[in-house]
Amino acid sequence: MKLGVCCGIDKAKLVKDAGYDYVEENFTKINKLSDDDFNALVDEYKKIGIPVYATNCFFPGDFKLYEHEKEYFYDYVKRGFERVSKLGVKVCVIGSGGARMIPDGVKKEVALEKFTALLAYIADIAKDYGINIVIEPLETGETNFIHTVGEGASIAKATGKDNVKVLVDFYHFYLNNEADDGLKKADGKLYHAHIARPNKDRKMPTEVEIPTIEKWSNLFKEVGYDIALSLEGSIDFESDLVKTKKIVDIFNK
Repeated sequence: MKLGVCCGIDKAKLVKDAGYDYVEENFTKINKLSDDDFNALVDEYKKIGIPVYATNCFFPGDFKLYEHEKEYFYDYVKRGFERVSKLGVKVCVIGSGGARMIPDGVKKEVALEKFTALLAYIADIAKDYGINIVIEPLETGETNFIHTVGEGASIAKATGKDNVKVLVDFYHFYLNNEADDGLKKADGKLYHAHIARPNKDRKMPTEVEIPTIEKWSNLFKEVGYDIALSLEGSIDFESDLVKTKKIVDIFNK
């Protein structure tokens, strides 16, 4: 399994030097760069020599996903995919809890229909760039929509697009008290993963959490998942990256 870290270019060399396989970047940030700044970013990643395999933060929090038809987002999505594909990105995570929050007065079934249609629309654009879209279930304190792996997988299937999948983030998995068999409900749609320790501080796993990491590793083996896992949370890049790498390497044993 590939192991990576959610961060930007300023930490990319530290990530590479610590032995990780890739960086997971910020889609919104990349999309907002000027052309000159984006080209400089591409050059910097080439110099460092670490792949940008995935992105997160697909939509800014102030995007109103349910107030517009899907075509409204075309320019933003197209520009973003054109850019991240130049960095080699293969997976774009759609968490964006603020943007996907169902507003007061909007029925859940209406939001579900619009969100599913938007994902299908985005997936068609993404396919031209060889990119998979991955839905991220989030804990209930961050959004009121899509909390479990099973919910994410159900929506992924409803799009009818083979490049729409689901993610497990073990931090959200823990806070939502999702049952261990929750990963089985992905039903073949699990395609990416995030990790922080099972604690509200959202820090990286330490030796204390090794039994939990071993349990999560076994869950992956049960469902046949071995693609990629990104550290996402509070990290001391100077002192923790190497120590954490030894712990998350459990997923490859």
